[in-house]
Amino acid sequence: MTGYGRRRNSAHQLRLCGSDARTGSGVPAPFHAVSVNPRDPLPHEPGGRPAPYELSADSGRVGPTELWGRFDDAFAAWDRSLEGTSIATIAERFGELAATARALADAVDTQRGATRTEQGTDATRRSA
Repeated sequence: MTGYGRRRNSAHQLRLCGSDARTGSGVPAPFHAVSVNPRDPLPHEPGGRPAPYELSADSGRVGPTELWGRFDDAFAAWDRSLEGTSIATIAERFGELAATARALADAVDTQRGATRTEQGTDATRRSA
């Protein structure tokens, strides 16, 4: 996969993460494999669970560094909440993660010059 493909996928993954919060599914698309039962929280992972590769620092992600920092913090907080039993806390942390993911996806699309109608699809560069 080319470098551009990896970067395009990160905006796509971010948009998926943010859109699931708006539709009320409760779980961001990249994390559907994680299930939470409030009576059976996930075991503690000292280093935390990693984000999908497309959203990791090693993937060559583009966009504002400050927003990526907020995303990493929100992801870590959401991950830690999965180890507890409070559905309200999990939902709150997921809302924070989704809002940050939407803001980051918008920033990445803006950086690339994608129009509003192209966001969330295979965005292409506008001709100069």
